[in-house]
Amino acid sequence: MCKLKYPSEHVTCLHYKSDRECRFKNNKLSVLQTLTWNSASKNILFFVVSGSVQVSCELFQKKIFAKDDITLFSYREWISVKSLEESEIVTCEFDVPTSACDKLIFSECQLPSDVESDHCPIRIKEPLKMFLDLLIYNMNQKINCEHFHEVMEKEMFFLFKYYYTKEELGYLFHPLNGSSFSFRKGVLDNYHKIKNIDELAAIIGMSRSRFDFQFKEVFNTTPRKFIQKQLALKILFKAGEPDMTAGKLLEAFDFNTAASLCKFCQASFSCSPTELIQYVQEGRNVKVIC
Repeated sequence: MCKLKYPSEHVTCLHYKSDRECRFKNNKLSVLQTLTWNSASKNILFFVVSGSVQVSCELFQKKIFAKDDITLFSYREWISVKSLEESEIVTCEFDVPTSACDKLIFSECQLPSDVESDHCPIRIKEPLKMFLDLLIYNMNQKINCEHFHEVMEKEMFFLFKYYYTKEELGYLFHPLNGSSFSFRKGVLDNYHKIKNIDELAAIIGMSRSRFDFQFKEVFNTTPRKFIQKQLALKILFKAGEPDMTAGKLLEAFDFNTAASLCKFCQASFSCSPTELIQYVQEGRNVKVIC
């Protein structure tokens, strides 16, 4: 292995970043290890380099991604990844596209009309595999230069442009497409802050009728159902924490009474809060039905 030269000069550079701050990260997971991310203010690309993982977020529960899968999480409040075997995941965190080339790629990304899932992975092709191999090698050498990672990000998007079809890029990057991206970001930034749907429409700057139409186009559901499902998924995620109780759930989510929490859980999971906690802690596949 070729070692990094003059490491002390490297780490004392003003543009040196810690592992946690780098836009690219290499995550090695042992069997059944769990990692969590909060990507509420950014986008995260997941490259499954080896192994397989089970992912949960606001949109779905326990979806499996395997070796050579690529998927995008765009402005998600939480992501939980559990390895099903020894696995390696490279992540790339970025905000919004800045170059004209990148913006052109995203502007042409549309999810095919016959596809229902919002997270259809695409595959790591050979040019991108070589890119990831070299990237991992350099990250293992602790090359955490901000400029280096910026250049690697640009190269990554060039490889997507040169070696993937527009349909493939549509599966991956459609959440970043033009006005739908701005609308999605506005909703995800504000839906948990509002008291009613009219207030959310006003924040976005639309009439209620226009807002409802756009919401259906982007999220394929109604605002009321979307907000209810987001709350249900947060409760489901919280139920998996150690020593969780129905009382702690009641306190964490500001339900007025235990009866109101129980009613919500029955409508969302077909079980009581105590049963929900038991099922999640036992590893059962609990689904949101609202």
